[in-house]
Amino acid sequence: MNESKPTPLPTPFPTSPVEALLTRGLQAYKKGDIHEALGAFDQAIQLNPFNALIYRYRGTVFADNREYDKALADFGQTIALHPQDAVAFHNRGTVYAEQKQHARAIEDFDQSIEHNPDYAAAYRSRGKSHTHLGAYNQAIIDFRRAIQLDPKHPSGYYNRGIAHFHKGDHERAIGDFSQTLRLSPQHSYAFGSRACAYMAIGEDDKALHDFQEALALQPENIHIYLSRAELYARCGEYEHSIEDLTTIISLRPQLTLAYRNRAGSYARLQDYAKAIQDYSKAIALDAKDASSFRERGKANNALEQFDNAIADFTHAIKLAEDDASAYCNRGFTYYQLEQFDNAIADFTQAIHISPRYLKAYSGRAYAYLDIQQNEHAQRDFDTLAALSEQD
Repeated sequence: MNESKPTPLPTPFPTSPVEALLTRGLQAYKKGDIHEALGAFDQAIQLNPFNALIYRYRGTVFADNREYDKALADFGQTIALHPQDAVAFHNRGTVYAEQKQHARAIEDFDQSIEHNPDYAAAYRSRGKSHTHLGAYNQAIIDFRRAIQLDPKHPSGYYNRGIAHFHKGDHERAIGDFSQTLRLSPQHSYAFGSRACAYMAIGEDDKALHDFQEALALQPENIHIYLSRAELYARCGEYEHSIEDLTTIISLRPQLTLAYRNRAGSYARLQDYAKAIQDYSKAIALDAKDASSFRERGKANNALEQFDNAIADFTHAIKLAEDDASAYCNRGFTYYQLEQFDNAIADFTQAIHISPRYLKAYSGRAYAYLDIQQNEHAQRDFDTLAALSEQD
C-alpha cells in the first residue's frame, strides 16, 4: 500500500482544531502508532464530518492495517464528498487489488486517471492489476506511461519487467530489472526476478549470481530459495538443491512443495528411501496431491516394493484420472510382476490419454511380445519409430 499513504498537509502549521488533529494523526501514523493516528482522525471527523480529506487519511491507515472493509467505507465516503478526488479512487483501487478484485480495482484506477491524467501511481497500480489478469500488453502500456511521468521510480520498470517476463520476452524483462537495480541497488525482488529471467534463457551463472545477491538482501525469502533449488536441480547439482530445500523447510515446515521437490532431488541421487520419506511428508500435508503419490510410487518401484508402488499409482489415478504417467508407471510395475494383461491395459490407457507417449508404446510392445502377440507388438514398434522420427 506504499503508493496510497497520506500526502503531507498543504499548510506547514495547523490553523484550526481539525488541522491540528490531522497533523497529530499523520505524525502518529508515520511513527507507526496506528491507535493514536486513528484516534486523532476519529476526533477530526467528529468536529467536521464533511471533510473528505480526513476520511481519505483514515482510510489509508485502515488499508495499511489490513482493515479493508473499513478502508473501503472511508474511501467511498471521501469520493461521495469529493467525487473528483483522484487519490481516493486510486487508494480504493489498491484495496480492491489487495483483495484480488482486480476488475473492480481497474475501474477505480480508470476514474483516478480520468481525474488526473498525470497521476503516475495510478498507471502503475492499474498496470499491476492488468498483469494479475493476464492482460500483459495493456499492463506494459500503463507502465510505459508511468515511466514517462515518473522516470526515476523503480516500480515502473520492475513491474514492466514482470509483465515482459510473463509474456516470455525475457531479454526485455532483464533490461527492466537491470534499470530497476540502477535506480534501487538494494531491490531484492529485482535481483530474484532477473535471476529467473536469466534461468529462462539458459544464463545459469548469471542467474546464480543474482540469486546470491537477492538472498544477501533477504536471507529468509523462500521464493528465491525455491527458484535457486530448481536451478541447481536443472544443472544436476542435486546436493545444492537439497540444501536450499532443507533451508526452506526450516523456515516453512508446512510447505508441501519443498518436501516434494527435495524428494525429487533425492530420487535423482537414487536415495529412494529419503525420497519416499519426503513424498510421505508431502502427502501428509496434502493428501490430494496426485503427483506425490505418483512419484512415491516410482521410488517404491525402484526399491522393488511393488505392492506399495501399485498402491501409490492407483491412488494417484483416483486423484487424477487423466494422469498418463501414473498409468504408464503402474504398467511397468505390472510388467515387472509379469502381470502382462494388466500392464497392457495400463499402457493402452496411457496412450489413450496421451497419444504420443513413447514410453507407453514401448512398454506395451514388449508386453505383447511376452504374451506372443507379435503382430500387435510390431505395430507398436512401428508407431514408436514413426513418432520418434517426427520428434
